[in-house]
Amino acid sequence: MRSALVVLCLILASPATGFAQPESAARGPWDDAFDPTRRDAERLVRQGLLLLLLAEEQLGGRASPLAQAPYSQIDSALVRFERARQSMPDDPDLAFYTATALSSWERPGRDGGTEYRAEDAIAAWHRLRALDPDYMPARVALALAQLHFRRLELRRAAAEYEISLDRSLPEATILMGRTYLPSPLERRLALMYFEVDGAMVHGNLAEARMQLGELEAAVQHYQAAIVGSETPMSSALAGWGLALALHRGEDRERSLHAASDAIDLDPLAARPERDRVQRRWGAFAVLHDPAVFFEPAYEMFGYHAVGYEAFAARPGVDTRAALTNALASWRRFLAEGGTSSRFAAHARAQVERLESEVDSLPDDDAPARPSAPDLRLLGSRPASRALRDASARTWLPL
Repeated sequence: MRSALVVLCLILASPATGFAQPESAARGPWDDAFDPTRRDAERLVRQGLLLLLLAEEQLGGRASPLAQAPYSQIDSALVRFERARQSMPDDPDLAFYTATALSSWERPGRDGGTEYRAEDAIAAWHRLRALDPDYMPARVALALAQLHFRRLELRRAAAEYEISLDRSLPEATILMGRTYLPSPLERRLALMYFEVDGAMVHGNLAEARMQLGELEAAVQHYQAAIVGSETPMSSALAGWGLALALHRGEDRERSLHAASDAIDLDPLAARPERDRVQRRWGAFAVLHDPAVFFEPAYEMFGYHAVGYEAFAARPGVDTRAALTNALASWRRFLAEGGTSSRFAAHARAQVERLESEVDSLPDDDAPARPSAPDLRLLGSRPASRALRDASARTWLPL
C-alpha cells in the first residue's frame, strides 16, 4: 500500500510530458459535463423551454388571463435559445425547441389580423432536418406542412403531409414498462414529443387536396381519417370535411349524409369547458372550437351551407329556414373572398339552385315569422345542457 502511494505521488508530481495531449485532441466523454460554458448554455435552454411551455399553456387557454402575452414569453425563450446555440450549434433538441417556438409565435397585427413568423419557422424546421434527418421526421414534416398550408403553399403542404404519413411510427403508450404521472408542464413537454396522429394528418392532407381541386383524393383521405380516428372530435371534423368535398364533387346525397353523421357525433356536448361555443353555435360548435381554424377563413361558410342543407332534410325542421340559411351561407362564402376560390363557380351554382328551391316551396311551408332551424332537435342523443338552455338567436351564425 505504501509503495503504491509513493508511486502515485511521484506520478502526480512529475511533469506531464508523457501524458500531455495536444489541444486539438478529441474531447473526452465527461468534458461537456465540466465545461462551464456548456452548463450555462444548458441552463439557458431549460429557462427557454420553461417559458415556451408556459406560453403553450396560455395559447391553449389553460393559463391565467393575467399571464404574460404568449408571444412575449416566446420572444424571451427565443433569446435564450439563440444564446445557447452559440455553445451548442449542432444540438438537435435545441433546434427542435427553437423551431417549435417560432411555429407557435403569433400576435395581433396592426391591421387587425394576426402576425406570424412562418418564414423563420420553416427555416428552423429545415435546419433541424439538415442537422438530423431522423430526428422525429413525422413531426417535423407535419409542422412544415401546417406552416405551408397557412401560407396557402398547398403543393408543399401536401408533400410534407405525405412525408409525415410515410415516416410515422406507432405511438408508445408505456415508458420503460412503467406508468408515469407527469406534472402539467411535463405533460406539455411530452406532447411535443408524441408521434403524430395519422388520422389527423390524413384529415389535413385531405383539406390540402381539396383546396388543390383534387376532390377524389380528398375524399379518400377524409375517409381514412374517419376510419383511423380515435376521438369523436377528429371524427366529426373529418366528417365535415368529407361532406364539403363530396358536395363540391357534385355528390350531394352522400354529402348531406356525411354532414348529418358529423352533426350527430356532437363531440363537444360532454365538455363543459366548451359551453360558450355550444351556446353560440349549437350543432356547428365543433367547427368553431378554438383549436380549429380555416384557411382561407371564408371556407367556414361552405361548411355552414352544407350543414344547413343537412338540417333541411330532417323531419321536424323548418325546411324554408334551413334552406334560407344555406343560401345565405353560400352568399357569405362569396362575399368574404370566395369569388377568388377555385370553387367560386360551385358556390354560385348553389346560390342559384337554392334560390329556386326556396321560391318553389309551397306557401303553407312559410312560417308566419322567419326563424332559423332549431339545432337542439338534432342528433339521436339528448341535447347537452348548453343546447337545452340556448335561445333562438343561437342558431343565426350568419
